[in-house]
Amino acid sequence: MPNILFAIATLAGFAVLAWRWGARRAVAITFLVVAMLFPRNLFELGPEATPDGYDVGLAATAGPAITTHGVILLVAAFTVGRRAWDALSLLAVVFLAIGTILWWPSDPHVLGGVIYLATAVCCWVVGRALGAEGLRGQVYRTLVVVTTALVVAEAALQLWQIATGRVDVNGRPAGTFDHAAVVGKNAVVLLLILLPATRGWTSARTSLAWVGVAAAVAATLLSGSRANSLAVVLTLLVWIFLLPRSVMSVRRKVGLLAVLAAAVLPTLPFFVARLQEDPDGGDRPELRDAGLRVISEHPWTGTGPNNYAHVAAQTESIVQQTGYPPHNVLLFGLAELGIIGTVIFAGFVVAPLLRGLRITFTAQAPHASDVPRAAFAVFIGLIPVAATGWGLVGRNTLLLLMFVVAYIYSAMKAAQDRPVAFRSLDQVTPTHGLVHREGR
Repeated sequence: MPNILFAIATLAGFAVLAWRWGARRAVAITFLVVAMLFPRNLFELGPEATPDGYDVGLAATAGPAITTHGVILLVAAFTVGRRAWDALSLLAVVFLAIGTILWWPSDPHVLGGVIYLATAVCCWVVGRALGAEGLRGQVYRTLVVVTTALVVAEAALQLWQIATGRVDVNGRPAGTFDHAAVVGKNAVVLLLILLPATRGWTSARTSLAWVGVAAAVAATLLSGSRANSLAVVLTLLVWIFLLPRSVMSVRRKVGLLAVLAAAVLPTLPFFVARLQEDPDGGDRPELRDAGLRVISEHPWTGTGPNNYAHVAAQTESIVQQTGYPPHNVLLFGLAELGIIGTVIFAGFVVAPLLRGLRITFTAQAPHASDVPRAAFAVFIGLIPVAATGWGLVGRNTLLLLMFVVAYIYSAMKAAQDRPVAFRSLDQVTPTHGLVHREGR
């Protein structure tokens, strides 16, 4: 009954927001809120494959489930996103359908992985639809405000958890999630939305975006994750470095670097202690070798989504003991989706980067390159996260990543087609209701 009531409340909130502000802004608000505050499963459609309720794989649950994300995306993908299905998203759906029918076992946990990846594709579609108006519309304003509020809330909750001792099993504050590392990954991903907003708006809105960036840094450092903390620092360093002098003076860059150093230095003793305690990252080398052997046995189509642990445990003792996949996104993708699936889903990252490169070298307007700069900065920042863990594509982080990357991908094209300084946002006339939604 609580899950049914929660689903009803989610849809009711979406309906009210859509009536008040239009379906596009309603989707942006509702999706980010449920992704950051309520990433829960509403209905389990199959038996649980593990005692804790989820498998270590490309899924948020052990069996097929309807999640809070799924409720919103099911509505959004066929309303605001019905015209945003592109060749890449359709190819991914066809791959999942063929794999389910021909290649992978028909087990509940595999179907759970397929549903999860299909939901991620819907995230891409909806993100593309919302980003089509670029960074000068009401949707981007809404995303910046909601993102800032959410990361500030996460950081505040983490501080409260530290003060009251309500930390996770590893002694770290996990915010609204079940693992502290998820907070940092999501915060770094959300920098894709916040960083472009630090440029060219009125002072009040630029300040709001910087508050969000500061909160994202704080939430990541408080989580105690080495890879995530390195990611957020790398992202900001690359962002600052890529901004030309005509945009940000050397003096201001030095000031930002000093502030970043002041935030990082107090946490260094903690991270140094963790490195000394576990310099090799636990069982990562053994898990990597096990993953390579499984990939060699299933090179083209993989073991199936959410199925690596089940297959590898039959021959690999380290997987029997831990239940973990290789702590590397590329190896994990190859293991579960094979070469074919990995190439297809890698396209969701490669396509925005290629578009960003093209815009960077051809853009005439100075603001048109801001979004590509943010994309490059976050991509470089996430490299250590992807190289040392699988969480970026597990649980619900992949859904948030696909939504945000697709939004930025679509916004880059809009910025190139309609180059407008961010200050023009203040001259956009607000409109309300579903009529405005359909007219965009």
